[in-house]
Amino acid sequence: MTVNEELSVMELGAFSNLKEVQIPPGLEDTIVDRLELENMFNKQPKEITMNHWIYTAVASIAFFVIGYYVAPSVSNDNKEANNQETMTSQQTKYAILLFEDESFRGDDQELVSEYSAWGSDWGQKGKVVGGEKLSYVSKWYGDKFDASLSPGTLSGFFIIQAEDYEEALAITETHPHTNYGGRIELREIEKL
Repeated sequence: MTVNEELSVMELGAFSNLKEVQIPPGLEDTIVDRLELENMFNKQPKEITMNHWIYTAVASIAFFVIGYYVAPSVSNDNKEANNQETMTSQQTKYAILLFEDESFRGDDQELVSEYSAWGSDWGQKGKVVGGEKLSYVSKWYGDKFDASLSPGTLSGFFIIQAEDYEEALAITETHPHTNYGGRIELREIEKL
């Protein structure tokens, strides 16, 4: 398709009139001078130092390396997201609720590392949908709550998906939380 086929007759006429307009002599110099006066333009090329080249090269290499390692993971994340969407529609979701009480023992850094590894392993198998560690600061609302009936402090959760309750229970039993004296509650998430 050519320009003539894309423009209407009126547009073609206006376009041909533009071709005939002559730029007044000296207009370009006047504009450049005015831009220089306003510090918006510099006729003199900026001197490029060796440091500039070094910084540019280092930044280019850094972006290349980051791209090299990030691009495959983004691609894999997209594949995993598509796989998880397919699996989610066929599987039931469950909440793994992690509780602690005064007998719980464990270093936060060690726990986060071990729990993250657990989540990552099951996530690669398409079973862990998400999870978070919860703050210990909380506020209860409602006047019928009895803290003595609580199995401890809810300290975190994972959302998993499984074919049935037995598979969800088998996944839950591999979680390291009970190794530190914690309690786990497994609950099916109802589809609404």
